[in-house]
Amino acid sequence: MAESKQNISEEMVDILIYLIQLADKLEINLEEEVLNKLDKNAIKYLVTRSEEKVK
Repeated sequence: MAESKQNISEEMVDILIYLIQLADKLEINLEEEVLNKLDKNAIKYLVTRSEEKVK
């Protein structure tokens, strides 16, 4: 299990490195975009939860 978790961790880091490099090349501020997306999700899922309570 520990070896599998280590392999997954390494793959995730590879993906993160690629994503950071891509964002840099495309001049995308990942920190800003993540914060914006978290705000959007908070609103979206708040609405979804309220709708579920009504059902």
